[in-house]
Amino acid sequence: MNVRRLILTSVLTFAVIAQAEDKAYVLKGPDHLVPVNPYPGGWHVRYTDLLRSRLKLDSPFLAKMVVKPSFSGEYAVRLLESKDKNPLDTSNQFFLTYSAASKNIWYSMPENNDKKQQQKVSVATTTVEIPEALAVRIQQLWKRMLFQTRYFETNAAIADGVTYEFGIWYHYGEAHSPQERKSPLLFIELGESLITYCKAAPAERPAAAKEIENKAAQLEKYLKKHPSK
Repeated sequence: MNVRRLILTSVLTFAVIAQAEDKAYVLKGPDHLVPVNPYPGGWHVRYTDLLRSRLKLDSPFLAKMVVKPSFSGEYAVRLLESKDKNPLDTSNQFFLTYSAASKNIWYSMPENNDKKQQQKVSVATTTVEIPEALAVRIQQLWKRMLFQTRYFETNAAIADGVTYEFGIWYHYGEAHSPQERKSPLLFIELGESLITYCKAAPAERPAAAKEIENKAAQLEKYLKKHPSK
C-alpha cells in the first residue's frame, strides 16, 4: 500500500512540475510586438518578394496584418483610404481589403517543394467599405501597438506555427503564435475581426462591425491596464 501511495505521489508531483514548466514556457512570450528581421537571408528575401507581389502588399495602405502559417495559405488584411474622391467632398472613405492565397506560397517556390518547380497559387481578394470612425480607431490602435515594438530576449527556438506581421508606413512588428492573452494575441484577434467583416454579407456587416468594436475595446482596456514600460 505504501509503495502504491509513493508511486501515486510521484506521478502527481511530476504532473505538477510538467504543468508548471508548460506554463513557464507559455509565459515567455512578450507583451508587445518584436521587430521584423532587418537582415533576412536570401531565401527569406525571395519568399517575401513573392508574398508581397502575390498579395499586392506594396500598394499604399494605412494599416495591415499579414499572416504566414507554416503550411496553409498566407493571407492579409489592409486598411485603405480612397484616393478617387470628389475634391468638394470633405468626408473620408475607408476600405478593408482581404487577400488570401489558395495554398502556401512558401511551398510553391521551386526550392521548397518536391517537384522543384514553381507551383501555381491563386489569390482571392475582397474589398469592402468600412465606417470612418471605425477606420480611425483601427489606425490609432495599429500606431499604438507598433510604436511599442521592441526586442525581447528569449532562448526559445521558434518552431512551426503562425507568424503575424503588422505594419503602418515605416513601422513594422510581428508576433509568432502567441498563446497567452496579452496584447499581441488581442491585437491578432482584432485583425482577424477585420477579416470577418470583409467576408460578411452586407446584411451581416453591422454585427461584424460591432465585433471589431468589441475586439478594439478589449485591446484598449488591456493596454490601459498594462502600459508600456
